[in-house]
Amino acid sequence: MKKIFTTLLMFTMVFAALSLAFASIPLQAHEHNFVAVVTPPTCNSGGYTTYTCSICGEWYYDDEFTATEHNYVAVVTPPTCNSGGYTTYTCSICGDWYYDDEVSALGHDFVAVVTPPTCTSGGYTTYTCSICGEWYYDDEVSALGHDYIAVVTPPTCTSGGYTTYTCSRCGEWYFDDEFTALGHDFVAVVTPPTCTSGGYTTYTCSRCGEWYYDDEFTALGHDFVAVVTPPTCTSGGYTTYTCSRCGEWYFDDEFTALGHDYVAVVTPPTCTSEGYTTYTCSRCGEWYYDDEFAALGYACENVLKMFFGDLPWFSWF
Repeated sequence: MKKIFTTLLMFTMVFAALSLAFASIPLQAHEHNFVAVVTPPTCNSGGYTTYTCSICGEWYYDDEFTATEHNYVAVVTPPTCNSGGYTTYTCSICGDWYYDDEVSALGHDFVAVVTPPTCTSGGYTTYTCSICGEWYYDDEVSALGHDYIAVVTPPTCTSGGYTTYTCSRCGEWYFDDEFTALGHDFVAVVTPPTCTSGGYTTYTCSRCGEWYYDDEFTALGHDFVAVVTPPTCTSGGYTTYTCSRCGEWYFDDEFTALGHDYVAVVTPPTCTSEGYTTYTCSRCGEWYYDDEFAALGYACENVLKMFFGDLPWFSWF
C-alpha cells in the first residue's frame, strides 16, 4: 500500500515539473491532441483517466472510479507445541495482508517409552512428543550386571569336566573350572573255559560300562569217566561215559542179555501134596514151578504106618 502511494506521489511531482517547463515556453495556437492514460482503481484509491496534450502538455483528470474492496484470502497457520497459531489474511488483488485469529501454543504431549537396563547397558526412558516428534532421554539407571548360574558337567572316563556359567537374564555363558578325564576303571570278570567253549576275561569299566575281552583260553575238552552197566539175564549191558566236568554223557560198548541160567530142584510128591520142579536162575534168582506130580494118596499113608506106626508124619523121614 505504501509503495503504491509513493509511486503516485513521484508521478505527480514529475508531471508538475514538466507542466512548469512547458508553461514557460510560448506556444503557438494549436488544437489539443490529448493522450489518455488510465490509472485503474485500487483497493484503497479510486481510479481515473489522465488526458495529456502531446503538443503543449496540458492535462486533466476524468473518468474517475471508486476504490475497490480488498479480497482477503485466509491461510491458517496451526499452532505447534512451541509456537502459537494464527490466520494470515492476504488480499488477492493488491497483496495487502494482516494477522488475526491468534491461538496459543499447544505445548508438548510427551509419551514415555521405557528401555529397561540389561546386564551390560543402562536403562532409560525416552520421552517423545506425539505431536511434533521432539524427544529427550531421562530416568537413567545403571546396567544390572550378569547373574551367572553354574551348571557342572562332571568328567567322564574319556572326556574332561567343566562348569558352564550362564546368565539367567541375557543367556551369555562361558566355560571354567575344567577337569581332566578320569580314565577307565576296569573290573575283570573271568569266564572259565568249558569242555566245548574257550574261556576269557571281560574287563568292564565300573564308571561308564565300556568293556572288552582279553586273556582267552581254549576249550578244555571232555573228561569222560566210564561206568560199566553189565548185562543181566533179561537186559543188555553197556558202558556209560560221563564227563566229570560238564556232565555230558553217552552210551557205548553194548552187550546182549545173558539169558537165564536155571537150576532145577525137584520137590517129590507126598501122600497128601503134589510134587514139582523149581527152576531158579543162578544169576538173578528168578524162578518158576514146572513138572508137577500128583499126591500119592491114602494108600501110601497106610503103607507108611505099617513101618512107622503112629509117629507123626514129619518124623517118617
